[in-house]
Amino acid sequence: MIKISAVATVLNEEASIALLLDSLLSQTKPPDEIVIVDGGSQDSTYEILKKYAEKYTFVKVMQLPGSLAEGRNAAAQEALGDIIVQTDAGCIPNSHWIEKLTNAFSDRKTDVVAGYYDMEADSKIAQAAVPFHGVPRSQIDPRSFLPTGRSIAYKKDLFLSLGGYSTEVARGGEDIDFDTRLLKSGANIVRAIDALVIWRVPRTFLETIKRFATYAHSDAQSGVWWHPGYKLSAQPAVAPAGAKVASLVLLPVGIVAPFSLWLFLMSFVILSFWSIWHLRDQVYTFGARVYIPLVQVLADATLIVGFLYGVALRNSRKGSSSLMESV
Repeated sequence: MIKISAVATVLNEEASIALLLDSLLSQTKPPDEIVIVDGGSQDSTYEILKKYAEKYTFVKVMQLPGSLAEGRNAAAQEALGDIIVQTDAGCIPNSHWIEKLTNAFSDRKTDVVAGYYDMEADSKIAQAAVPFHGVPRSQIDPRSFLPTGRSIAYKKDLFLSLGGYSTEVARGGEDIDFDTRLLKSGANIVRAIDALVIWRVPRTFLETIKRFATYAHSDAQSGVWWHPGYKLSAQPAVAPAGAKVASLVLLPVGIVAPFSLWLFLMSFVILSFWSIWHLRDQVYTFGARVYIPLVQVLADATLIVGFLYGVALRNSRKGSSSLMESV
């Protein structure tokens, strides 16, 4: 009989860790075990985890200070199941998540199942930023959608054979790096649109901007600049963002050449309006839509800075490797 292990990596989640564990314990298809790796929490997260482990013998907890990728890999190594279902802190799986996520493994050819996620936000500015964090479920193409670490199931043997998640890229880049290796391996990936987790995106604007920067520099650092499923840039906003910033060059020219000033204004307004119009069906409330221009402009700037930073890190790493090889 196939055994299922549910795993997650958490850090400083004392406010939400109980919600995650309770949702895993109340599944219509309960896992054979739950393995949670704490990344070195400074709050009471680990103490809460230990209480659950004392109450439920099939709940295993361990503390391993390190990155998200290291925590995920450690959880998979510790897991005893043939199939591993994985989510993240800050996510709440619905009650049918494991059932929907693992049904496809009745076909022995299935290697990986990509579940889905719905994004939720509390504040208006966080709601305006939702489309920038991920792909809304209504916009997903099931034919090319690739799994994310917050809602995925995979055969443990395959995961280990691929080396797990890369610990060489910054947080945010491990998913697309893993997906790229999955595709190269020829793994059979199945999509389960009803296998849902609720993902709560960052609440504050500062947290949001930091997250955008992480997305950009981790993708650039990983070297996977083209989405392996969609055949589009892993940072599709780089082009319009770069166009907006490039248009700023025309601004000082406008002092001596009024036509350039008008050209700058027209190009910047058109590009900004296109971005807002493009998000009209993804940001539902008027109060949140008011923040879209602010989020868009700062997201563009953060995206470019983060992307260039990631390129610099990648090049410096290559330089270091070359130097070591020459010694």
